[in-house]
Amino acid sequence: EELGSGTIQDSYVLGIGDEMDVTFRGRKFGSVTAEVDREGRIFIEELPPIKAVGLTFGEFREVLKGLAKRALIGTEVFLSLGAVRSVSVTVAGEVINPGVYQVNSVSTILDAIGLSGGAKKTASLRRVQLRRGDQIFWIDLYDLLFEMGLSHRITLRDGDQIVIPLIGPTVAITGNVKRRGIFELAEGQDSIT
Repeated sequence: EELGSGTIQDSYVLGIGDEMDVTFRGRKFGSVTAEVDREGRIFIEELPPIKAVGLTFGEFREVLKGLAKRALIGTEVFLSLGAVRSVSVTVAGEVINPGVYQVNSVSTILDAIGLSGGAKKTASLRRVQLRRGDQIFWIDLYDLLFEMGLSHRITLRDGDQIVIPLIGPTVAITGNVKRRGIFELAEGQDSIT
């Protein structure tokens, strides 16, 4: 999902402005680039318009293959995402430079926090909020630090708000341990044994 990795997950949701690179091999041969238009459709020569907005990349690929199989007999079709759309997100709270940032639609929460200059020392990494419309997702970035979760891979959508609250209770760990430091306690936790 990360920009520059060259791969887009099948679960990536298509939107206006995404660009598809379509390659045909067989009776029809060649490549075309098509952009999702303002009405959410993609036009590819010799095929009917395809509604793309809201479909995942994987779903769109299957629809395209089905149409090509019927309309372009003897032709295999291959699909990749050529360019992704820009989205505007707000990063607020305990970050160096709160504000509105332009990222692309495969950017993650970590990318947006990085653009804001990063979290302050007073920032909670355990209670990050992603506000999307009426929904609020609570994200514990310690999952990323300790390689336990995938919540940091949630891709951003236009209008998302990322709020970094003040740090909660902490504990310092030192001595003969693998990882010394000051750690924020989990939500609802005010001590450790």
